[in-house]
Amino acid sequence: MNYQKDVSNFMILGEQKIASDLNLKNEQTQLYMNLIKEEFEETAKAFEEEDLVEVADGLADMTGYQLTLDDFRKDEDK
Repeated sequence: MNYQKDVSNFMILGEQKIASDLNLKNEQTQLYMNLIKEEFEETAKAFEEEDLVEVADGLADMTGYQLTLDDFRKDEDK
């Protein structure tokens, strides 16, 4: 299983841009960092409230965003 290829395919099917540079200041990177920040804040609140379901949901969402953020590389097979 190649999660980076899966993420790329998901983004292509969703008609999302895939950055081809390693610039951490582009629009797509900032979007994912904002999403990760938002999910972290929600997960921290759920943790304080001992809401196991929301903690699990937040961790899963952050993982998905992090995998997508990690996909910023030149994809030679496109």
